[in-house]
Amino acid sequence: MENKRKSAPKKESGAKSENSKGKRTPASAGRQPEKKGAAKKTAKKTAAGKPIEKKPAAKGGAGAVKAAPNGEAAVGVRSTLTSVVLWTVIFAIALMLIGLNVFNTRPVPLEQAVASINVENEARYGAESRLTLSFDKPVDFDKETEIVWIVDGTEVKRGAPTDKDGMTLSHRFSSVGGHNVTVKAEGKDTLTVSRDIDVKKPLLTLTARNAQKTYGEANPDVIFQVSGFVDGDTQDSVEGLEPRFDADEKSPVGEYGVAALTLGKYDVAVSGKLTVTPKEISIAAENLTKVYDGSDAAPETEFSLRGAVGGDDVSVVCDSARFGDKNAGVNKKVTFDGLRLAGKDAANYRLDGTTLKGEILPKEITLDGAEVSDKQFDGGTAATFKSLGRFTGVVEGDEISVGEVSARFENASAGKGKTVLIDKCVIQGKDAANYKVKLPLLKADINN
Repeated sequence: MENKRKSAPKKESGAKSENSKGKRTPASAGRQPEKKGAAKKTAKKTAAGKPIEKKPAAKGGAGAVKAAPNGEAAVGVRSTLTSVVLWTVIFAIALMLIGLNVFNTRPVPLEQAVASINVENEARYGAESRLTLSFDKPVDFDKETEIVWIVDGTEVKRGAPTDKDGMTLSHRFSSVGGHNVTVKAEGKDTLTVSRDIDVKKPLLTLTARNAQKTYGEANPDVIFQVSGFVDGDTQDSVEGLEPRFDADEKSPVGEYGVAALTLGKYDVAVSGKLTVTPKEISIAAENLTKVYDGSDAAPETEFSLRGAVGGDDVSVVCDSARFGDKNAGVNKKVTFDGLRLAGKDAANYRLDGTTLKGEILPKEITLDGAEVSDKQFDGGTAATFKSLGRFTGVVEGDEISVGEVSARFENASAGKGKTVLIDKCVIQGKDAANYKVKLPLLKADINN
């Protein structure tokens, strides 16, 4: 047995309903009128007419919705206005270019174009000049039209405008000075355009071999080649073709080109360079000798230069100088810190690396406090020391002492206060070689 459910009749949605008498009354019938003065509450509705239920947003939650600030709306409006203005300007420029026929590449009748004669390279006598007939816009030539080139009243070429070669002329002018070039279009199309051209002197190209010299020397001879002669001329037949470098003996270090040449018949383009390099000079020093003082410092000295060009302002200075070590000796190498050339002409020189040498002399010290013993006459001169004494004048920190000392009486005869001569006094210690001894005069008695 089949059970069937009867669905309840659907109620029509709407804002109106029928009463028992068949009359339609507003859906709001039966509602009590709102009190005067009470605040009106308007429920928001969807498009279907259903009220939207407001739910409180959780504090700080994801469901919280914030209204867009007024600043963002203003930015959007400004962006839209900027775009509108930009496209308006682009549209206006496009209209202007269309009005100027910038985009129009369609050929026009000859009479609507402006013609000109252009010289692609400098017009010179003896050289081929290339001339071109050009228009400010494409031209629709009649097929029977011919382009005629006329130089100084003489026709030199005729060709079709549709042929690229017909629109150009390669020509050697017959002389220096002014010449007239006229181009005519003959046939159904007509045109005459003219230009005066100033033809310059023939151009010689002089290429010199690069050279080098040392400051103060005379210029070397220029070795060169020349091209561009006309009328059968040669390097030997043209007068004044004697190039030289644009420098002299006193020209500072640097690079110099070939001096300009002026010839009656020709203009001359020159190339090549002379490089001036610094001159080597040597130095000499005076007073590179000192007495041992326990340090390696060299004494202040005056330098002199050898090989400088007369009259130049150049000298030598240094920050300090020192020996290779502190010890006494001869031909000791001296090293200069900050050694350099000075003066307005210093850049024209360089030092040749000469090694300077000096000398440290041994320091003189005195044997002090030495005493010789008196003796009885024995017919001999031998003397005996009571005290060897000590050295005075030794540099602080040095290690020396009195070593072996030998002495003798001046003669063997008896007497009071007889002179005793020291024959030998040895200095011992690691610094002994830096000293020499000044021997004292000693006295003693030989008694009878």
